[in-house]
Amino acid sequence: MMNTEELARLTVIKGAIDGVYTAKQAARKLDMSVRWVKHLKKAVREQ
Repeated sequence: MMNTEELARLTVIKGAIDGVYTAKQAARKLDMSVRWVKHLKKAVREQ
């Protein structure tokens, strides 16, 4: 089961995958690097 922080992160990453956010916007929302956002996008796509 995911906690609320993980669920919020997943929602933003899925938004970035769907084109709602750019990687840069998602990185700002999640307070992480663009590179890490790209890594998470790839991981979510693979699952």
